[in-house]
Amino acid sequence: MRVLIISEDFRKDQYMLKPIIEAMFKALGRPRAKILVCKEPLLRGVSQALDFENIK
Repeated sequence: MRVLIISEDFRKDQYMLKPIIEAMFKALGRPRAKILVCKEPLLRGVSQALDFENIK
């Protein structure tokens, strides 16, 4: 299973989000899930993170 994390600003958020999401999937019985943090494009703010055109 692959999981893509889309955060507002990956430069700082990735160090908190990735371990939390990994622990969540281990608790759900999916310890081998591959967790990736979206680094391209650089999203700034909730409005850009939720914009479908940026996510494509």
